[in-house]
Amino acid sequence: MFRGCYSLKTINFTMAELNSVTDMGATFRDCYSLKEINFPNIKLNSVTNIDRAFDNCLSLIKLDLSNTNLNNITTRNYTFTSCRSLQILRLPDLNFYPGRLQDCISLEELSINNYTESGTSTFTFPFPKLKTINILSISPRPLDFS
Repeated sequence: MFRGCYSLKTINFTMAELNSVTDMGATFRDCYSLKEINFPNIKLNSVTNIDRAFDNCLSLIKLDLSNTNLNNITTRNYTFTSCRSLQILRLPDLNFYPGRLQDCISLEELSINNYTESGTSTFTFPFPKLKTINILSISPRPLDFS
């Protein structure tokens, strides 16, 4: 959708209707100058793919998706990779795999409404500036009886 919009600085989805969108993979990839994206209470009920959605958003400082419905996402690999200026990230939920935050070296605050343990017990990528982690609830990884 916006991939490669190198000079784009701000996107506001305040009035957007995205209920029919299913694939947001690489949507903002390589938007090097993008500093702000507003997703106020937007419903992404049909979206299943956010793979590399924000990859290489080198100037993005804050992203708040905490009121966004991401329940149907099945593909989310490397979602925030190389968001080197990202300081604040707020998410509604996260089935966490550290690769999604690779090279987010400026991250200071990570807020997650519902964290689902994925079997990975530690962050494997350095977050030298991380000061705050806010997790409202933790769900254990579902047991596999197969």
